Amino acid sequence: MVINISTSPKSQTFTFSNDSVAHVMRYTTAETKNLSYDGIIDLADSSFTTTLEGKGITTFISTEVSSGIKPLFSSVPQNYPNPFNPVPHTVRFDGANLTSGIYFYKLQAADQVITRKMMFIK
Repeated sequence: MVINISTSPKSQTFTFSNDSVAHVMRYTTAETKNLSYDGIIDLADSSFTTTLEGKGITTFISTEVSSGIKPLFSSVPQNYPNPFNPVPHTVRFDGANLTSGIYFYKLQAADQVITRKMMFIK
């Protein structure tokens, strides 16, 4: 994940130390743009150059699946709004029929499960 705090777009080159990465998917959110999928970038010699949007957050995710390799550390920060757009993008939480209180949510991907708590105040 890369954050460009400048109001201007910025050209940036990224190099991966892992030679098995050949393609990455690009996702972007910015002050005036909700989260969007921007396509797949092909790497040349384990690197690529791209332009980062001004006041934007860009995330690159490898398209390769490595069998038998697990991350050493997996984390999800406590929930908070997008710093550029306070509207959630991937999950909409409708608490109209809920009371104020502490709620737990669970995120699951493959064999990893992460549970976090969320305070809901009406």
